[in-house]
Amino acid sequence: MNELVSRVQAACANQPGWLRKKRQLAATLLAHFSTNPEERALAAAWQKSLDTHLVAEKEPASGNQLIDLPLLDAVKQYPAMCQENLMEKGISWQASQLNALHLALLNGGRFLYLPNNQQINSPVVLTGDLMAANYHTLIIVGSNCQLTIKDQRNWKANIPLFSGVELLVGTDSTVSYIYNGSLSSTTLTRFGMHVYQARGAQVRIMAVPQAKQQLTVDLQSNLDGEGSVTTLTALHPADSGMARFIVGVNEHRRATPYQPQQQEFAAGVGGKLVASKTFVGDDEL
Repeated sequence: MNELVSRVQAACANQPGWLRKKRQLAATLLAHFSTNPEERALAAAWQKSLDTHLVAEKEPASGNQLIDLPLLDAVKQYPAMCQENLMEKGISWQASQLNALHLALLNGGRFLYLPNNQQINSPVVLTGDLMAANYHTLIIVGSNCQLTIKDQRNWKANIPLFSGVELLVGTDSTVSYIYNGSLSSTTLTRFGMHVYQARGAQVRIMAVPQAKQQLTVDLQSNLDGEGSVTTLTALHPADSGMARFIVGVNEHRRATPYQPQQQEFAAGVGGKLVASKTFVGDDEL
């Protein structure tokens, strides 16, 4: 047993059996998954430090129909839902070495669940300052729902940082998600937002992450139903550093690396508009 597998095994000893097995598999099978030079740099730093500490989080106060829990509490209270969906339909743990390590070295996360036929008219605001290199948010929205999330959380780490968000949206639901927090690490930072949409789901994503270090923003949607619509928008704040943006749907991805120039930033939108694309699900996707 190598040191990575041994460390992961110890870190998840008190977690449900299915999650222990999943995290240990992610560590054991790491070499079988794809990678690229950028992701190898993050993976190398993570494997050197093997940071598996858990973020101490309190259960947020609940004042509406939305269930909001620390992720590692949710895996015990909603085991079937989490086992089926955690890093499966959105950010797949088997898609790359980076994703597998993100799961294996998980420092904590957040779980939000809105049951069927619920409409929340006021935006749900997520806040907090979190020390975590690998933090994961799982959001599940049932059918015929309406939800707006304003995510203002900030992440810091002494090693490369990856904040992953999965949004799974049910039939005929409407969801808006805006991220405008910050990510800070010693070197590389990554914000990944992957969406899975059922038939007729309408989703709008806007990411305005702030980071001084080299940043990758990865926005993707899987339109798994006819009539589903997604709009993915990325903005780059004027005071942020070098960034690379990936915006796409299903297997179609568009990468836009660039060095921002101050005069290119549009007033009133919080930064330069890097990409804004709308996709509609049909039988060909």
